[in-house]
Amino acid sequence: MRFFDRWLKGIENGIDKEPAAKLFVMLPPDAGTQGSGFWITSETFPLPDTRTTKLLLRSGGKANTSSGDGVLVRGDNEGRHDGDDNDDDCGHANAPADRFVYDPRNPVPTKGGDMCCINDLLPSGAFDQSEIEQRDDVLVYTSATLKQNVAVIGQVNVKLWAITSAPDTDFTAKLVDVHPDGYAQNILDRLVRPRYRRGSKLPPSFIEPGKAYEYEIELGNTSTVFKPGHKIRLEISSSNFPHYVRNQNTAEDVGSSTRMRTAQQTVLHDEDHPSHLALPVVPIRIP
Repeated sequence: MRFFDRWLKGIENGIDKEPAAKLFVMLPPDAGTQGSGFWITSETFPLPDTRTTKLLLRSGGKANTSSGDGVLVRGDNEGRHDGDDNDDDCGHANAPADRFVYDPRNPVPTKGGDMCCINDLLPSGAFDQSEIEQRDDVLVYTSATLKQNVAVIGQVNVKLWAITSAPDTDFTAKLVDVHPDGYAQNILDRLVRPRYRRGSKLPPSFIEPGKAYEYEIELGNTSTVFKPGHKIRLEISSSNFPHYVRNQNTAEDVGSSTRMRTAQQTVLHDEDHPSHLALPVVPIRIP
C-alpha cells in the first residue's frame, strides 16, 4: 500500500529511501511444526556474497525411498558453510544409475507446496513428506547432518541427467529440510517436461527414448535456513499429482489423450553425468 501511495498517488512517505529488497528468512523448527524467522534488507538481489554450492547426487544404485542409499555430497571446495565431512572424492566414474518405474495410473500424490487459490481442495504450504518418501518411484538423496547454519536465499536449481523409455515424460524435483525429529519439510518443488526442455515458448521437441539428456529444473526462489542437526534432501520422481497434470508417457496431448503407458526412468550421476542440486548460500548472521 505504501508503494502504491508513493508512486501512484505521489505521497511522500519515505518508501523510496528504504532498502530495495526486504526478505523474510524462515527458521524451521527442530521438533514439531512451529517455526520462526527474521527480516533482512538489501540494496540488491541476489544478496551480496551469494555463492552457489553444488551438491552432487550419489548412490550405489538404490536411492529408491528414504531408506535407500542416495546421498548428496559437495562437488567442489567452495562454499563450505555446512561443516560436514561428506565431501566428493571426484571419482564415481562408473557410479551405478538409479532406476524407477513411473506409472501415470498411480502417480506420486501432492502434499503441500506452492499452490494457488483453493486451499480446501488442495492445501498448500509445508507438510511432512515422510510417507511419500516411502514410495519406490521416489528417489531420495540426503546430505550428512549439518554442523553449521546453511542460509539458502535465492534461486534454487537442479541439473538432472536422465533417460526414459518413453517419447515424453516428466521429471520432478523437490527440496526438503529433514528436521532432527525426522519431519521432512518440503521447501520447493517443480518439474521439467522433456518436450519443453528448451522452453515453453518454443515448439515441442520430443526426445529419443533410451538416450541420456541433461535437464534443468528451476525450483524457484526461497529464503530459509538449514540449521545444525538438520539435513538437506532432494527428491526426484516423475509426478506430483494433482498439483501438476500427469504426463501419460505417450507424447500425445496431455490435456485430451486418455491412453497411458508406464515409463522406465533412469537417473545418471557419474563423472560424465554430474547431476546436482545448486543452492544459493549466503553468509548471514542468524539472530
